[in-house]
Amino acid sequence: MNSILLFAADCLKGTKDLAQAEILKLGKDTQIFESGSDELIIFSASEDYNKLKTLKKMVNIYYLLCFPAKGPGNLLNIKYMSEICLHIQKASKNSLDFKPKTFKISAAGSDSQTFKEIISKITHFTGLTYDKENGDILLRFRKSPNKQIDAWEVFVRLSSRPLSQRNWKTKNFVGALNPILANILYDLARPKKGDNLLNVMCGSGTILIEASERKKLNRIVGIDNNENVLKICKEHVDNSKHSEIEIYNMDATSLTFKDNEFDLALSDLPWGENIGNIKDNFKLYQDTLRELLRVVKQEGNLGLITQDIKNLELVIKSLNLKVIEKRKVYQGGYYPYIVIIKI
Repeated sequence: MNSILLFAADCLKGTKDLAQAEILKLGKDTQIFESGSDELIIFSASEDYNKLKTLKKMVNIYYLLCFPAKGPGNLLNIKYMSEICLHIQKASKNSLDFKPKTFKISAAGSDSQTFKEIISKITHFTGLTYDKENGDILLRFRKSPNKQIDAWEVFVRLSSRPLSQRNWKTKNFVGALNPILANILYDLARPKKGDNLLNVMCGSGTILIEASERKKLNRIVGIDNNENVLKICKEHVDNSKHSEIEIYNMDATSLTFKDNEFDLALSDLPWGENIGNIKDNFKLYQDTLRELLRVVKQEGNLGLITQDIKNLELVIKSLNLKVIEKRKVYQGGYYPYIVIIKI
């Protein structure tokens, strides 16, 4: 019987409700608590690491410990330090992706004498080496945001890197979509079992692979007209082991597919920031959507994401399309919108 423990998870702005819904699928013992932040989820759940590994909408997952302490120096109390080190050892044994040898910390005043003593104690009790920049286990220390109590919280991360850094992703691509947002875009587009999916401007393959991980679609097709980008996409698809994905060199504004060949289409449109030119976006978006309206069946959905919401909304109005969801999210310093259109 697995124990029920307290966890915390980082999520992207604009996605907390969806991340919480995914967490609740962990099991009937799962419970979510108020965190006071739109980027942090606090929850209790069974200590089932196989289930925790299935979470795709989280940036990080941590053990969460809370101690009645007025300052970080109180954490040197042998009882508190023992519990911290016990959970570090748990993370070492049951981590989601690694066998750690080092640790690092994130805290206000992390260079103080108090934290030097905390680091020394952790090193002594766990056998792990402190690596300020590249430690395997991340420990976060903060004063509890609950002003009614004097308490300090310790977060012990369960992976060596953010969970959004998928194992299949071996090549960096300027403007690539965060896999978490690709996963969310897919869900918001409301795919049905057996659907045929088209991903135009597929780039390095993030949307394609996130869709394939769900194992419910009949056909998954990606197109892009940049051969160098498609090489990266094919490499990522090979790494993911999803050989069912079809990839073609094709222009999104002049598709060679038949009318009504797909049930839904997704795209991370050029924003005119890292890729493309904002002055060209209106025509590009309009020509692309016209083609998608041709190849996607009536009652199908289009799922789009872009920072250039102004041009996208002008195109939607010009084509008299029905928006069923519009959501502002966060990616790498930008605040793009996910827009779902019902055909």
